[in-house]
Amino acid sequence: MHALYEAVSTPGIRESAQINNMKKYLNFIGLGVEPTGEFLHQIRRTTTRAGLFTHCREFLDHDEPMPLEPFAISLNPTDVMAGATR
Repeated sequence: MHALYEAVSTPGIRESAQINNMKKYLNFIGLGVEPTGEFLHQIRRTTTRAGLFTHCREFLDHDEPMPLEPFAISLNPTDVMAGATR
């Protein structure tokens, strides 16, 4: 995640804009992190670089294999995922 952050960050842009940019990538990656949607929930609410990396460590700093396919995360009727509602 640190390498991705550095790759997509633009010098001189405020931190909140950098975090919002990272959230776009993490919305895609997050579907394969864990089945409850808690990773996405936490990432979508973070507003700082430190918070972003704290949540990434909490969910991604392990030696367990991860699936190549996304989990089917249950959505509320008002949630939007990939442009579609359920």
